[in-house]
Parts: sequence; structure tokens; C-alpha cells
Amino acid sequence: MSDDGRLGDIEKRIAALDDPSALLRAIDDLPDLADRGDEASVRLGIARGIVLNRLGLPESALKALQQARALARDIGATALHPAISRETSRIHIWRGETASAALELMRSVVEADAAGNPGDTAAAVVEFGRLNLDTGRYEAALDAFALAAGRIEMLPGREESRLPVNQREALLALGRYDECLDGIDAMIAALPAGYGRDSFVARVIKARCLAALDRDDEARAAEADARAWVGDHPSSYERAELALLEGFLNRKVDPEATIARVERALDRFVDDDLPRHEFDARILLAETLAGMERRAEAEACIVEALRRAEDRRLPAMADRVRAVAVGFWRPAMIAELSPEDRLSEDGGSGRFLVLETLGTGGFGEVQRAIDLDTGTEVAIKRLRRQENLDLDTARSVMATARNEILTGGRIRSRFVARTRYLHMDSGGGLTLVQDYVAGPTLRVAIDDGAVDFGRKMAIAASIARTLATLHQAGIAHRDLKPDNIVLRHGTQPVIIDLGIARLKGMADTAAGLGTVRYAAPEQLEAATDDRWLGREDIYALGRMIGEMMEDEEQGDRKRGILGRFGWRRTARIDGPLATMVKTMTIAEPDRRDVDLDQLADLLDDAAVTLED
Repeated sequence: MSDDGRLGDIEKRIAALDDPSALLRAIDDLPDLADRGDEASVRLGIARGIVLNRLGLPESALKALQQARALARDIGATALHPAISRETSRIHIWRGETASAALELMRSVVEADAAGNPGDTAAAVVEFGRLNLDTGRYEAALDAFALAAGRIEMLPGREESRLPVNQREALLALGRYDECLDGIDAMIAALPAGYGRDSFVARVIKARCLAALDRDDEARAAEADARAWVGDHPSSYERAELALLEGFLNRKVDPEATIARVERALDRFVDDDLPRHEFDARILLAETLAGMERRAEAEACIVEALRRAEDRRLPAMADRVRAVAVGFWRPAMIAELSPEDRLSEDGGSGRFLVLETLGTGGFGEVQRAIDLDTGTEVAIKRLRRQENLDLDTARSVMATARNEILTGGRIRSRFVARTRYLHMDSGGGLTLVQDYVAGPTLRVAIDDGAVDFGRKMAIAASIARTLATLHQAGIAHRDLKPDNIVLRHGTQPVIIDLGIARLKGMADTAAGLGTVRYAAPEQLEAATDDRWLGREDIYALGRMIGEMMEDEEQGDRKRGILGRFGWRRTARIDGPLATMVKTMTIAEPDRRDVDLDQLADLLDDAAVTLED
């Protein structure tokens, strides 16, 4: 085989993530090609830089890429500049130098544009996604991956398998488990056998999602499947990832073994300077230790994780750590988790740029803002300072804030607004940073007449399915009402405000609270029971559907719809659906037995029938 043919083979092996030591030997066996001073020599220099970086020699890798750039400039091979910039960016990502990585990617885009190469531009977009993925900016990563997927034909063949895996890594990190699992088996089946790394990671993702959904048997089967793709070398990186996966699967049944496995994996992640995996491991360690009542060790783990995140300027990772810590941190010491100057009082400086005030209430105000550290749009719920409140109210405020965080840790859904973290200032002021959902509340949409009856039934069906997911996770919302449903972009119902939620197996910190119009009798009487967890939400949804019916009847009257014997009562629902809706508002919770998934199907059928 000619030297050029051998170079092409090396490039294919690099794409397939072949053993870097073997690849470096193959590169060193081409001294004549390195000395030719042509475009192939530049490609060989790029290959050397990639392999040296994979061997954990970033300084040598950067030097090889700088030499390749200089040669490309001297011989006019500027079309290779974008690839050199992308590989340089990867080195900076591995070293935790995110600003330098971003600048190199911007340089790559400019170079690709100058060369008139849209394929290199698309490749830079993919790398932007991976930069965001590795620094905890998962929503931004998904946006970049979606943009790149629309240009997949311009990308190297390897990206056809790698890009879908990266998209699912982001969905897993966001806790969108059902969405992540959707189509994953077909994706795995389509992965080329030569890309073993992609095959392994895809199976790990599948196992993690299944475990998070308490589908333990399926998760263990996926873990066994992933094990078949682990490299033979005892120090292979996949073995550390597998140890982390085993920790997730066994944390409840064998916490001591989990701690041992995850600590070994953590050492490898720290040595290789891989932040996403490192923080996964630190968070799992803290949660496991807290579950064993080893609180001091759990708190020490959190403190170290926050220190690492701050040192590496990874605010999104720090936010993840804080959100987990609230679950077991001493309430009086929440301020320990909050760095200085996180939030500006007047919205003019600090981390958040406040755009507008969305509303005010008894506990404080809600503002829309831009998170300048992560670039995402968020809702900031500022609760009144505890120093101005009586003791009982102050405790209620803290319990509300903790509930928002804890429920977010148990459930991740596109249809439930997530609370990202809690901040407490030195004066006792509490602030929750949450997902911002753009759109009107269901109350506003109904009052404006913007939702017809068929659409109301479809919205109720979506709410029912979201409630089923919440209840399966051991969460009852307990303040379900049209004001706490936001229609994202005017269409998708998203449940907000879980401040008085009840969590199965935990003390009820909001007993007796609720909105009288929608709260079930046992909720207002503080007589809730874990056996009937979630039936208060069934009652509230029943009341909401009843209101939707009343609104339609009143609308018919306003429009002057007459029957033969006077005002016509419009029969909107009947049969099994009508019976089920009536059952939803029975006073006794033990008789309020409604299958929410079945209810959703009946509501969907009603919506389609009415549209027809």
C-alpha cells in the first residue's frame, strides 16, 4: 500500500477510535510522508495531533497541530485550516479551557466560510454542541445538534452514528428519559460495527434511562449488552464508565459497593479531566452517602464538587450540584451553597439580566431573565426575605423552596417546569431559578376565548399523562389549576409551581394548603395518606374539566343557541368519559380511583370527535 493509502487508512482508524498507541506507531512509520511538505503532510500532522491528545499528551498535540497549521499556510492548503481549528478546540475542551475552545470553534467557522466549505461549517456546529454538552449547557447542545442534523449529508460519515448518540447524551442529562429512549433500539441497531465506542455509549445511555424510570430488569439487560463493547485493556476508559453505570444500578441494593466503584471511576475522570463524567460521579457519590445517613461525607463531596466547578468556570455544573445538595443540606445552612454576588437586587448586574417582571404574589415576585453564565432564558422566583416574616411563614417559605428543588430531582419532563437551583443571600432572601416557559396560562387562554372545546380536551389529556408521570415518581402536585398550567408557544401544556407538592415517603411540609376551588377535601383537612397519593390531583383535574364544560355551556347561552324547549344544554361528553370525570370529584379519596392514562385516551378521543 502506498503512503497516501496508509494515511487514508489511519484517518479511518482515527474515526473509528482505534487504539491510539497503535495509531501513533502507524504514523511514525510514515517518515517520508511527513517530510514531503505537501497537503498529505498536513493531514498526517493533524492525525498526529489527534492521537497525541487521546494519549493524554495535550501539549504535544497542540504543538503538532501548530506545525500542521504553519505548513498548510506555507503551501496554501488553507482548506485544512478549519479542521486544525476544530481539533485544537477539542484539546482545549479536554483541558477544561472552555473560552479557548469556543474561540477556536469561531475561528473554524470563519475559516470554513472563507474557504467556501459548508461541510466544515456544519462540522464546527457539531463541535459547538459537544462543547456545550461537556460543560453542562445541555439545552444549547441540543439546539446545535438539531441544526447539524439538518446538514448531516455535509458531515463526515462517522457523524451519522455519533451525532444521534450525542443528542441522547444531552437528553439523558436533562432527565428527558422517555424522549431519550424513543427510537433508541433502532438507532443502536443501525450503528456500524466498526464504531465500537458509539455502540457502547448508546447502550450505557439506554441503561441509565431505564434505571431512572425504575425499569431495573431492562436496565440490567442493557448494562450486560454494553459490557460486551468494553475494551480488553484493563485501563480502558469504558471500564470507568461501566463502573459509574454499575453505581447507578446498584446504589439502592448495595450502597457500599457503589461508593467503591464510583470512587475508582471518579479518579479516572479527574485524571482525564472529563467534567461531565466527573460531576455525574460526584453527584452520585453525594446522593449515595446522604442515603446512608453519612451526611458529613455527603456534604464534603458537594463542597469539593462546587470547588471544582468554580475553579473550572462551569456554572451549569455548579447549578446541578446545588440542586442535588438541597435535598439533604441543613435548611439553616442553605446559604453555604450560594456563592457571592450570584443575583443582582436591581437586575442591572450579576449573573442574571432581568428582562421583565411576570407577576407578584404573597411570597414575592417572578421575573424573566437571561442567565449570562449559561446563555439560557430562565424564570427567577424571588421569595420575600425571611427576616420580615414570622417564624411559621418563614418555615413555609423554605419548605416551598425545597419542594421545588426536590420534585425537580425526582421528575424530569418537558411538561413540568424544572427548578434549576436555590439561592439564599446573607439576609435570608430566597431565590429559585427555574425553566422559563413562554406562553399564556391556561386560565388566560380560556378567558380570552382562544381555546375551543376540542382543544381543551386535548390539553386535559396531556395534563392527565403528565400527572401520571408525576404520580409514578411519587409526587402529588396539590396546586393544579389553570393558573399553574402554561401553554408553551400557546399549545403545549406545561405544569408549573410545585411549591406545595407532596413527596411519597417524606414529611408533608405543606399540610392543609391548597387553592380552595380545586383542592380535594382531604387536602384542605390535612388528612392526606400515602396510599392515595395523587388523588388530590385527580380531584383538581376533574374540577378543571368541569369548568371547561361550564364555560362551553355559558358560551352557547351567550351565542343564543336555542333548543326546542328553551336554552339547549350542549352534550359535550358522555359515556365512559362522563362517568370517569364524575368519579374524579368524589369527596372520598379511596373512591376516587381513576386511571389517568385511560382518562387521557378518552379525552383524546373526545377531542378528535369534536374536531371532526
